Amino acid sequence: MVGRWCRFWPEILLQETITVDSAETARTLYVKQTTAMARMLPKALELALSGDPPRIAQEHEHATYCARRSAEDGLINWLDPADAVLRLIRAVGDPYPGAFTTWNGRRLIIDIASYFPDSHRFIGLPGQVQSHTTDGFVVLCGDGGCVHVTAWRLENGSDKPRRHSKLGTPF
Repeated sequence: MVGRWCRFWPEILLQETITVDSAETARTLYVKQTTAMARMLPKALELALSGDPPRIAQEHEHATYCARRSAEDGLINWLDPADAVLRLIRAVGDPYPGAFTTWNGRRLIIDIASYFPDSHRFIGLPGQVQSHTTDGFVVLCGDGGCVHVTAWRLENGSDKPRRHSKLGTPF
């Protein structure tokens, strides 16, 4: 277009630091970021309309970039250590499609899980359901640690996967 110019990487007008702790989820980070943006909006508008807004250059050596993600990026690899499985569950959960595996040929989306403290009691295969609890089930991971799943969605159902069944397989 004649007379219009756009660039994808403008200078920084205003920024605010937010804290990120080890239990953050995609949703909690989204809320922190949108809350910070709402807090900064009046000042950002004032600066932008001032006629001489600050133009802070991005320090590219500190910048990070992420490729476009798809829903399939949420596939759980049960051979991974328990902490990596838990990070994936937190990273791709609400508002995104979620971390998933399969059970009996159906997609099982895991929404909430935590590290199971008595993991040393279980011996089995990665992805194997080791135990049922009153609020969920326990799955063994590749490092011998276990995750305690407490919120999940099963395609065409809501039952818990059977004890000793292997998640991530078509049967």
